[in-house]
Amino acid sequence: MSKIEGNYIAGMIGYDHFPNNDIMVRHYNGPGEVWWAADILETRIGKGLLILSTYDLIKNLNLDPVADTIVVNMISYINSQ
Repeated sequence: MSKIEGNYIAGMIGYDHFPNNDIMVRHYNGPGEVWWAADILETRIGKGLLILSTYDLIKNLNLDPVADTIVVNMISYINSQ
């Protein structure tokens, strides 16, 4: 998720590491085009608060302790607002 107004909680920063698919410049050549995106984003919708996630959390509940922790933390956070 990118270019969405809100609080980026978890995400990534990327750069064009293979500009124009040119094999001669496929390695890091210094700062160039950089972008960022959210994996977990908090945003306001009307009077409400929405937390969006690109993680496949529900499928991994009770299978992956990280998924369990993220969901519990998201629920706890929303309940504290």
